[in-house]
This record gives sequence, structure tokens and C-alpha cells, in this order.
Amino acid sequence: MSTKAERTTKYIVETVAPIFTKHGYVGTSMSHLTEATGLTKGAIYGNFENKEALALSAFEHNRNQLLE
Repeated sequence: MSTKAERTTKYIVETVAPIFTKHGYVGTSMSHLTEATGLTKGAIYGNFENKEALALSAFEHNRNQLLE
């Protein structure tokens, strides 16, 4: 069973991955991410060190989806 933090992190990655795919790293703003997830910037940054770490997780998620 996963923890609430793990579930939240997974939710964030799965929700924002398509946004990074559509807009790219530079074109994706924190406003896009907070709007899509319904979370605050603080909640997102509580799970990821920065936007780059989140983008890398989203990229990895997309890659894994393609490999499956």
C-alpha cells in the first residue's frame, strides 16, 4: 500500500505529463500545473524540488507509458 505522499506524487506526475508534452518545458508554467492538478504551488513544490525535477518525472512517466 502506498502512502498519501506517494499517491499525491503519482497524481501530479500523471496529471502534468500531458501538459509538458503539449507545451514543452519552457512553455509550461506553474499556473498550467496548478490549474490542472487543483493543487497549490506549495503542494507541488512539497513533492518536487523544482519544475525541472517535475518535468523529468513527467518525461520518465511518458517514456514508461510508451514502453508498455
